[in-house]
Amino acid sequence: MPHPRLDNQTPYVVEPLFFDDEDGDPVLVVVAKATFELQARRQLALLEEQPGLTLAGECYGEDVESSCYRYEPECAPFKPATDVVAIAHAHAPRPGTTQLDVGLQVGPVRQLARVFGERLWYRSAVDFLLTKPRPFERIPLTFERAFGGWDRSSPDPSQHSFEPRNPVGRGFHTRHAVESKEDYAPNLEDPRDPIRAFRDRPAPVGFGFTSPHWQPRSAFAGTYDEVWDKTRKPRLPRDFDLRFHNAAPAGLVAPGYLRGDEPVQSTGMTPRGDLAFSLPGLPPPRVRVSILGQPDPRVEARLDTVILDFDQMRVSLLWRGRTKVPEGPHDVNAIAVESPEAQGFPRAITDPSADRPAAN
Repeated sequence: MPHPRLDNQTPYVVEPLFFDDEDGDPVLVVVAKATFELQARRQLALLEEQPGLTLAGECYGEDVESSCYRYEPECAPFKPATDVVAIAHAHAPRPGTTQLDVGLQVGPVRQLARVFGERLWYRSAVDFLLTKPRPFERIPLTFERAFGGWDRSSPDPSQHSFEPRNPVGRGFHTRHAVESKEDYAPNLEDPRDPIRAFRDRPAPVGFGFTSPHWQPRSAFAGTYDEVWDKTRKPRLPRDFDLRFHNAAPAGLVAPGYLRGDEPVQSTGMTPRGDLAFSLPGLPPPRVRVSILGQPDPRVEARLDTVILDFDQMRVSLLWRGRTKVPEGPHDVNAIAVESPEAQGFPRAITDPSADRPAAN
């Protein structure tokens, strides 16, 4: 893999990545990532030591198949709109809380959820019923606590099934469920679509990254049939939809790209309660790429990912720009990235290698 000269004149982490695009043509993707500390006065300050890109992703649990992303792989070749995600817990405002509404709004995108303490489905004389929710102090706002998961209760493995919109959740049941077994109900619900019956299948609600094999995201991957095998392989199918690269829940994908100065309002996601601040308002970094035999092209970088980590009180912004490389990666001589506005932005001295809090 070639290593073009990188002149990073920003305080951000900048990584050049090489891909083939949807038609199999080589492209260069330049990713810039800025991480801020959300300080006590609800002001943002750039970390003095910036965490690098999470190229492989990071799950909450060790088993990738049974856990969801804490951080998605930050190596998407393109996103057609801005993803907004939150890494957070629901924090009870007082002892004895059994139910809490939480929410997040960033500019035009908004997501709500109703959070319950632990509940169990149990068999009554005539039907399955839910226990009352138990009091809680905090509950992780992850898809593992939302509706979904597997029903493996039948002794016949051919009857095992899962919720394709969220295979790592809880509360999914089929008609083959063993009806004598108690089972945990989801902690997170959409208040507009509450769970009322044992076999209800509401849309999972969450605030974090989704996985590429979950629906509806996987439906954007296109059709890999015999026609594709004979006429397109190894290129992507003609019906591949770039929305596949967006990894936020549908309600948190912006209608286009955010500017980066939008107001943020969270409810119930920190011990402080409601929280309001604004994204830092820094313009996209300026990117220039020197390609052999071509004038230096300017590459437009767009803000396509906003990560609000309320567990660590950090905010990360990712800008991404791409340009075609007609003869391949070896023709890229140099990449220059500038952000004069960021040079004077307030700094926070924080160790980015500190252990992240566990999501219990």
